[in-house]
Parts: sequence; C-alpha cells; structure tokens
Amino acid sequence: MKIFYKRREIELYARNVSGIGRLRGLMFRHKNTSNLLFDFGKPVRYSLHSFFVFFKFLVVWLDEKNNVVDLKIEKPFRFYVNTDKKFVKILEIPVNKRNKKIIKFFVGSKKV
Repeated sequence: MKIFYKRREIELYARNVSGIGRLRGLMFRHKNTSNLLFDFGKPVRYSLHSFFVFFKFLVVWLDEKNNVVDLKIEKPFRFYVNTDKKFVKILEIPVNKRNKKIIKFFVGSKKV
C-alpha cells in the first residue's frame, strides 16, 4: 500500500486485520512480526493500548486516501495511545531491522 506523508510517499506491506485480530493487534507477538493495518471504513476516534506488547512500535493514523493524520512511536505497556484527530485506518509498525527504512521515512534519523 502507498502512504503519503509530507508530500512524499512510501510503499509498504501491511497485513489487514479484522475481527479477533483487531482486538489482539501486536499483543503477545514478537518484535519481527508483520505490519498490521486496521481499516474501519469510516472516520472514527478510537484509542489503543500497548499492554502485552513487548517492543516499541510506530502507530500511524491515516485518512481514507492513506494520508498520514498523525503518528507516534509507542513504548510497551502504555495504558492509553491516542490521537485527537479522526482517522479511517491505523498502521502498527514494529520497530525492528526489517522496518528500519520505514521508521526512518516517518521519524527521520532521531533515535527511536
């Protein structure tokens, strides 16, 4: 899928999750798992948590055209992960070697 951020674009693979997968997200997975895409189909405002996620991950909130609405690097075991803006999709991208270029695209060369 193509993601648009600050007049640039990146193509990445993300596994679409629904049903039970939405409830589980990255919980109880290992650091080298695949990127996850949650598509809600309409503008919403949901919050997440990172309980039982044992690694840092990038959360990217997207609109219906895959434009980035907001993004944050989240740490494990956070009670509340949220944005103030409405979104249609959420991408959860584990911080790992395989996603190094993706993370750098979004957050630059800052230490993650």
